[in-house]
Amino acid sequence: MAAAAAETEGVELRTRNNFEEEGKGLQFRQGLNLVVGGSDRFREPSPPPPMAYRINAVASLAIIALCMRQASAINCYTCSSVNGTNPNCHDPFHPAHARYVVDCTVPKDGHVGRFPAHFCVKVVGRTMDTNIELVIRICSLETMDNSCGVFRYGDDVLRGCILTCNNDGCNAAPPRLRGHASSWLLLHFLLAALASSSKVPLTYPP
Repeated sequence: MAAAAAETEGVELRTRNNFEEEGKGLQFRQGLNLVVGGSDRFREPSPPPPMAYRINAVASLAIIALCMRQASAINCYTCSSVNGTNPNCHDPFHPAHARYVVDCTVPKDGHVGRFPAHFCVKVVGRTMDTNIELVIRICSLETMDNSCGVFRYGDDVLRGCILTCNNDGCNAAPPRLRGHASSWLLLHFLLAALASSSKVPLTYPP
């Protein structure tokens, strides 16, 4: 009996030792996995995104902002003078004495209601048939371009200058650079940045 009991105790001791050894090995393997690849604390930080991606992101945001700006209504000065009846509308212009319209809207032929304007316009000239002097500052749905000479404005033919721009309050004075031209210039540089970073052929709007 004593021999059997001793043998049983020996088996239990070996079994317990085996479990302890296996447990230590399991803990070691788990710790090894944790150090090698199981924890983000020991991973190297991800490298920053390439410069091309950052350029693309900035250019995309700028293009979106540009499109949103062109989709909203513009703010313009509005006044008119016929043969000097409103000196404040003439040059030198006095913005404090003129009406500044925020989110300017205008009627549209063949439609009901008013629509957001996208351009500010300044007209200075004389009618060809009656020689009446006109100075007009308004907002417009469409560009009237920039030109000097003989042109048609509404039902009248004028000799003078018509100036168009698309920046808020830009018809206070003759713009040095056409507003819509500067917008396309900005778009050109953004597209060029995208093309140089992605090696995609560059195409231009008509």
